[in-house]
Amino acid sequence: MRREFHPARLALAVAFGLLTASAASAQDPTPQPAPPAPAPAPAPDPQPAPEPAPAPAPENAPEMCEVVIDGASVPVNAEPVTVRASFSRAIGETIKAEVSPESGIKVVSAKPAAEAPLTLELTLDTSAAAAGDWAFALKGEEGACAGSIAVLPATPPPSR
Repeated sequence: MRREFHPARLALAVAFGLLTASAASAQDPTPQPAPPAPAPAPAPDPQPAPEPAPAPAPENAPEMCEVVIDGASVPVNAEPVTVRASFSRAIGETIKAEVSPESGIKVVSAKPAAEAPLTLELTLDTSAAAAGDWAFALKGEEGACAGSIAVLPATPPPSR
C-alpha cells in the first residue's frame, strides 16, 4: 500500500531533516554541503469515484413490461377517442389503465381486445388534454406495464 503525504507534512519533514543535518554538521568539524531539498511531489489529480455497478436483478424479478399505443399519438378531440394498447407480458385478468393526471386525459374504458392477446381497446376522453408526451401505465394483479402517450395539439376547424 502506498502512503501519500500531505504537502504540509512533507515540507515539515524536509525542514526537520535540514535542521537535523545542520545540527549534526555543526558538531562535525568537516563542513558538509547540505543536500538539496527535494521538490515536493505535485498533488495527484483527484479522480472521480467509480460508479457502482448496477445491482443484479433478483432471479425471480419479472421482466420489464412496456406499453405501446397504436398510432403513437392521440388528438385533442371533443368526442372520445379509441386506441389499442399492446403490452409485452401478461399482468393479470383485471387491468386498469392510468395516464398522468397533468395530461388531462381521462380513461373512459379499458377492454381486452377479442382478437389480440396482450392488447386492450381503450376509450379516452381527450377533450381537456394538454399537448405533449405523458406517462401511461397498465396495472394488473400480477404486475404493471409502463409507456407513454403523445397528445397532439388541437387543430382549429377549417374556415369557410
